[in-house]
Amino acid sequence: MKRHTKFLVLLIGLAVIAWLLALVFARLAPDKDVETIYEDTPRETIVDQRTRDMDRTATVYPHFLSSVDDCTITEPVPRTIDNVLNTPRATVRALLGGLTEAEQQSGLQSAISPEVQLQRITIVAGNAIVDFSSELDASGSCMVQGIRAQIENSLLALPMVERVTISINGDVETILQP
Repeated sequence: MKRHTKFLVLLIGLAVIAWLLALVFARLAPDKDVETIYEDTPRETIVDQRTRDMDRTATVYPHFLSSVDDCTITEPVPRTIDNVLNTPRATVRALLGGLTEAEQQSGLQSAISPEVQLQRITIVAGNAIVDFSSELDASGSCMVQGIRAQIENSLLALPMVERVTISINGDVETILQP
């Protein structure tokens, strides 16, 4: 009986270790949905059944500056977007779309120039890597803080985003310096 108990304990221990390893590898492995949805894949090539059947209208919440005294205080503004397969991209595009006249009259502002273009957004292990055109680059401490706050707060509100890396034409080191 003792030998049988040792074997059972060993078997249970191995099962627990295998389960833990499966969890770790599942966390580290690239998620097929993330790859399909967050890369620049044309809609025609997306064949995942869940994607075809999902409701393609979403509300996204780009953040705009809401304080004249503090360049980093933002407020989410709801935008309903049709035919959405990529919520992070839709959120950034809504941010770049700017404010309505009524929102501007209510005191909201944007530090981001209307000429700025989104070049690419990729989500890798919770990090949103967002690349913009050169028009995003600005100088001045408050302006730079406002741009960063708007982009970061807009994306960090999404459940799949834990960190945000901003780049301009692929450069992350020398951009948006105060």
